[in-house]
Amino acid sequence: MARWTGDDGIDEVLSAGSAWRTQCLESDGSILSNRVLWTAANLDALYRLFVDNPIEGTDATFFEKLRAQLADAPAELIQLAAEVLWFVILFPHADGMQPETKRQRVIEIWSWSGEAAPPDQTFLSDEALHGAGGVGTYYQTKMPSQFAFLLDVVLKWKQRSGGDLGSGEEAAWRFTDWLDSLPDADKWPLRHALLYFCFPDYFERNVSGTHRLEMFHAFRGKLARDEQPKDDPPAGLALDQALLAIRRHLAELLGTDMIDFYRAPLRMMWQTGQRDERRKAAAAALEGILDNYNLELNQTGSKKRRLSDTRPVDTNTGFWSNPNDATNKPLRWILHVDLTAQDVVATLPDGHGASRIAFINSGKGISGAVFVKIVPAMKLNDNRYEFFETWEWVLMLCFLPALEAGSAAQLLENYDPETGSIGYKGRPQSYIAAGLIALNDPDAIYVGETAAGPRQISYADATAALRNFLKVSPTIDLAAQEPANG
Repeated sequence: MARWTGDDGIDEVLSAGSAWRTQCLESDGSILSNRVLWTAANLDALYRLFVDNPIEGTDATFFEKLRAQLADAPAELIQLAAEVLWFVILFPHADGMQPETKRQRVIEIWSWSGEAAPPDQTFLSDEALHGAGGVGTYYQTKMPSQFAFLLDVVLKWKQRSGGDLGSGEEAAWRFTDWLDSLPDADKWPLRHALLYFCFPDYFERNVSGTHRLEMFHAFRGKLARDEQPKDDPPAGLALDQALLAIRRHLAELLGTDMIDFYRAPLRMMWQTGQRDERRKAAAAALEGILDNYNLELNQTGSKKRRLSDTRPVDTNTGFWSNPNDATNKPLRWILHVDLTAQDVVATLPDGHGASRIAFINSGKGISGAVFVKIVPAMKLNDNRYEFFETWEWVLMLCFLPALEAGSAAQLLENYDPETGSIGYKGRPQSYIAAGLIALNDPDAIYVGETAAGPRQISYADATAALRNFLKVSPTIDLAAQEPANG
């Protein structure tokens, strides 16, 4: 079900990957000829020439070093090296590596064998080399290591048993389990490309470990209790299985199998780069103003990326697992977004301490503004919440004069949604400005399973609910000091 990417060219690429699996991994053949190249003996010999004979202390390129290493090698090893490279560069999309560039590199290596070009160039076509996805600079700069990794994997597979990988989901997990038994297999991007081409129905077109974890963290709330990985964060097989389970839940909620994590609407449901940049830009703008008053901005939880980095939360209550965590340095302000009614409504959780919105380090007495991170707990049923951390807002509160000097963990508390009043150090605290800063794209969506069926809302819908809920009451303190520059 992971075959659909929204790119019509993917079918030819997957056909090339499938042919390599059949002809080279499961058999001893070749992808660019009718010869016998991918034998255990040839793989072992090439591994020794490449890995056990490194060329160091030089500015030579990967291809220059490879040519030197293969200088005295028989033709079949040189041709095997060309096909190893062919597979290594099969995954990168044409947007980052053009088919012509791929083709030239493979043919160049093949020519070192004394034969101008491979006799069968079916899988050197633009269509076959169109690529599946982005790879980033690490994939390309570590090309020698990817090359060595593939040699090692295929050699050990053939030495172990060889033969067919099998078909279906169980076969996919068996092969993955075996692959991950190899030392450090999970750290190589090519591991993910290999699994994708061998079992494209069960693995995402993704070679980034960072992206894979971001996807998991964004959508882990879709997983049933028995689908949750034992380790947090998960790795290897456990992460692959979790991502497939997430894909199935999303397909059911959205009513289609034609989804891809790098296409709308899913992409905006897990990627947070723009959100974080907008928060930084807003903070920088406010800090520029505060500098005129010799004041500083406090940002709650700025060093913690996720709720799991702070304290445990409870999906039954939509609040901290231990409500006392709201008293002891709350790094996020959790607000409920209720999807069970016709209109989307934002509310405070029922838990003790829900009106404690943040803690700040106000010990220096120069806190002129606070950014409070708001994370939504989506109410799906009376006892079922999903913390959708991809979405975030900032409640901005500005103070002039600065907040009275407090402690390194001073609470802003007693928020009253009816009046907008807040408390500080046990008494009411005035503020001169307030605002709700929206950070995500307005048309980004969230979809969850309610008792009435799938419910989809946009970020704009949730923002409107928060805006209706969050009352503010700024006041001007006539004793406020003038800017330091007059």
